[in-house]
This record gives sequence, structure tokens and C-alpha cells, in this order.
Amino acid sequence: EAQDNWRENHYFYDEAKPRLERIIGTVEHFDDAKAMFAQASECIEILKQKGDTRNENMCRAFYSNALRTWEECDYEATDSVLSNIIARCPEPMLLPILGLILVPALLRRKY
Repeated sequence: EAQDNWRENHYFYDEAKPRLERIIGTVEHFDDAKAMFAQASECIEILKQKGDTRNENMCRAFYSNALRTWEECDYEATDSVLSNIIARCPEPMLLPILGLILVPALLRRKY
């Protein structure tokens, strides 16, 4: 009976492990992503205020795409899509902020 319990527990662990890893990954990236989503929203607002409708609409589509990739736990794709929004923003002060946000995420990804 003990062996059957071990097998059952082992099976549940194997099933749960990928889900747990995704949850842990989401938590680890949450602060970086939250800051980048906020930055991207600010960029979209700046584009709207400047009357740059073409880039505003494009960035809104990117933003929706970023939400989808975030929900799929594809953090690299989320960073990339949000970076595309921020790069289109005419405010030059935003790019150094982007660097500050991305560096910790990239450093973590190397290990």
C-alpha cells in the first residue's frame, strides 16, 4: 500500500510540477512586467496626445499581444512586444527607464 501511495503521489507531483514552475516564473517576472506594462500604457497615451494615430493604433495592438503572451507565460515575447511599444514613443527619457526595467529580467534569464 505504501508503494501505491508513493506512485500516486509521484504521479501528482509530475503532473503538478510544470504548473508550479509556470506560477513561480510568473511571480519572478511580475514586477518587471508590471513596470513595463505601465510604461507601455504611458507611451500609448503620449502618442494619443501627440495625435500620432497610426503609431497609437499599432501600439494598442502590440499591447493586446503583450497581454496574450504574458498569459501564456512567454516572458521573452512579452518583453519584446512591450519594448516595441516603448521604442515607438517620442519621449527620449523613456529609453533609459526601459534599460533599468530590462536589465534585471535579462540577468535572471542567464541563470
